[in-house]
Amino acid sequence: MTQYVGDVKNVLNENQIVLVSQFIPCLVPVRNLTNPERIGQAQNTEGAERMLSAARTMPEAHLEVMMPRAQARIEALLRHKHVPSAEIEAKVAELPQVLRDARAMTDAEFELKKTELVKRVAPPEPAAVQGPALDRRIAEYLLSANLVPIFEQRISGQGVALR
Repeated sequence: MTQYVGDVKNVLNENQIVLVSQFIPCLVPVRNLTNPERIGQAQNTEGAERMLSAARTMPEAHLEVMMPRAQARIEALLRHKHVPSAEIEAKVAELPQVLRDARAMTDAEFELKKTELVKRVAPPEPAAVQGPALDRRIAEYLLSANLVPIFEQRISGQGVALR
C-alpha cells in the first residue's frame, strides 16, 4: 500500500489533504450539519455550546447549583484527553468567567462568539500530522483493503479497474 501513497497524495486536493491530516477516528460519528466536513470526527463542541445556551437563560440560583457539576464534567473530559493537570485547573477555573461572558452577550453576539467561548474551556485540538505520519494516515484510511470493493462498486459504471 505504501507504494501508492504518493499517487493518492497527487490526486487529493489541498483541502482533502488537510482533512486527512486532521482526521480523528471515532466509533460513533458525530453528524454536525453546521460543519459537515467534520462528520466522523470525535472532536465536537455542540454539547458545550448547548450547555452555554442553557446557562444564558437559567436563573442565577440554578446556575450556582449547576456550576460544580459542569466543572466536574469538564475536568473529567480533560483528564480523559490526557491534558496536563495545570491546564485542567486553569480551564476549570475559567468556566465561571466563560458562563458570565456568555450571559452578558446579546443573542447575536453569542451566536457569533460561542465557538470562541467553548475553546476557552475545551481540550486542545490535536495538531495536524505531516510527513511520514500523514503518509501512514493516508495508507491506513484511504488505501485500506476494506475500501477497495467499495471503490470498485462505485466506479464500475465508469469502466475503470482498480487492480
